Amino acid sequence: MIKIKIMKPHTKIFYDYHKLAASDFIHCAICGAEATDIHHISGKPMGNKSKRYDVPENLIPLCRSCHNDIHNEKISKYSVKLNLWSWCQCHGTKIEYNLIKNFK
Repeated sequence: MIKIKIMKPHTKIFYDYHKLAASDFIHCAICGAEATDIHHISGKPMGNKSKRYDVPENLIPLCRSCHNDIHNEKISKYSVKLNLWSWCQCHGTKIEYNLIKNFK
């Protein structure tokens, strides 16, 4: 039996933008461990159907531990944004830092 990975819409946007396959190893932009989540840097309000938050400059790959640390405010939003920019540079995908920095 083949297991099919169903992606959330924002995860698919992230994978497509960075030209990644579901089978690719993606490392956490904070610690380098295997990423298990694609996190919205600026949180999407519950029940909000707006696609405004589902853009590459607001999505970052994270492991479960770092994801929890961000939600528990152990890692600052500023640090997360810098790590996303760095992750993009390492993967050859360009997102202007000003787009990341200024996203609210």
